[in-house]
Amino acid sequence: MHVPEHTKPLPAWILLHGWMESGFKGTSWSNNAVAISNARGHVVLTLSMRGWPDTGGIDDCGGKQPRDISKVFEWICKRPEVDENRVFLFGKSQGGQVALLAGALTNRVAGIVAVSPVTDIKSWREQSDIEAIRNIYVPDVCGEGEIAERKSPINYAKDIQAPVLLIHGDSDTRVPTDQSIRMHDKLIKYNRDIELFLVKGGTHNLTEKDPKEWDKAWVKLESFTQRILN
Repeated sequence: MHVPEHTKPLPAWILLHGWMESGFKGTSWSNNAVAISNARGHVVLTLSMRGWPDTGGIDDCGGKQPRDISKVFEWICKRPEVDENRVFLFGKSQGGQVALLAGALTNRVAGIVAVSPVTDIKSWREQSDIEAIRNIYVPDVCGEGEIAERKSPINYAKDIQAPVLLIHGDSDTRVPTDQSIRMHDKLIKYNRDIELFLVKGGTHNLTEKDPKEWDKAWVKLESFTQRILN
């Protein structure tokens, strides 16, 4: 956990990584976000989700992972450095999926930022251009039918009380943009506080074609955060 100097409890972020090859620590992707958030005076917790070092367990594609994160959320809320009413979840790809699922388990999350998230496993399998996702990962790890539905945030939209910001590249074919669009529409249906920002030309990692597009997305994230904190 990264804690800036402070004289009063601070807003906090729990950062959740996306899927990576086994053996990589989940915290490795988030160094820049840690530096930026620390510069703004927020507590930042980075962690490895179930299935990545040094957590043990196995990647279960959003099965037990959300309850893991809900326990982490309760833990950080009790920290003296943290304002328990201003704790955010931030996740990318599978981390975005888990952040949304974890956010459905509690009404205490201040806000959720999901970048390139999987929101509906069945349609993800149908739409992704990655053969290993379609033919191996989804059937072998995520499961199908009712099991996949239980791991799909789109089925829990009515339970998400926190404001949500979805960020997605409009050229993402690994986790197609439709995943965020449909989640946005479902949250709108339940009159939730939801924003959708599409990164022009962005693929799954957003910045391959034009790094400046992420700057625009970051401005959106900043305005979303400040709106909630103010």
